[in-house]
Amino acid sequence: MQILAGQIRPDSIVLSGKIPSLTIGKTLVVTVLSTPKAGRVLVSMFGKHVQVETAMALHKGQVINLKVHALSPRIVLKPAGPGADTPEGGQQDIGSVVSRLAGSFGEKSVEAFLIQEILGRLTSQSKGDASQNQAIASLIEQVLQYPQALAFLFIPLKDDGSQGSAKVWIERDGDAYTLQFWIETDHLGSLECTARVDQAIDVEIRTPLPETADYLSRHVHELEQSLGPFGVRHVGISLATLREGQLKGVDVLV
Repeated sequence: MQILAGQIRPDSIVLSGKIPSLTIGKTLVVTVLSTPKAGRVLVSMFGKHVQVETAMALHKGQVINLKVHALSPRIVLKPAGPGADTPEGGQQDIGSVVSRLAGSFGEKSVEAFLIQEILGRLTSQSKGDASQNQAIASLIEQVLQYPQALAFLFIPLKDDGSQGSAKVWIERDGDAYTLQFWIETDHLGSLECTARVDQAIDVEIRTPLPETADYLSRHVHELEQSLGPFGVRHVGISLATLREGQLKGVDVLV
């Protein structure tokens, strides 16, 4: 399959360079980080922000299911799943859906963001709506990745146009509990956080970006002091490949 400059199909996203882990037919979940401009759009890929080429009518915050259609001379991705033949097909801004159903974090209680509450409201309102059904499927797919979770929350980070979001799940660890966070931020990229709750709370924050790790390390003592009254004993920063990079059921997370 030959892709020539200026001949990008309206249903495709094209990447330059090579990604060894990709093969034709693999499925991906892509998060759009900016509004397209001059045929280019910013996405988060493997912990990095990357500009890709597309003629699709995307908007910031969308989550798109894609399939790899070609690897040479450039990587070509096309929408996968029901309704993929239209520019909006297979795309769903889950954060906006959750915000509409549950409200903003801080204004509503934590219980409002429990996945069973969100799915219950979506199911009662879907009535055959394709976008609502896509949101239900996307949320269920995420929850199934964590069968060990005692509770699972999906929390949009709403702050004057922020498109960030956080997934939070709670696990039992002997007599203690562990809170796991996956956080997508506007300015620091993707982060993972583990909070182990026993006699005190120990926190580890992981990032795949050296510049983010350096920034957090410079300010970690301020964070420890602000969290101290809540029982936090230690906050550590580490540079690491995020586990969310490979999810069951999804070959690659972009």
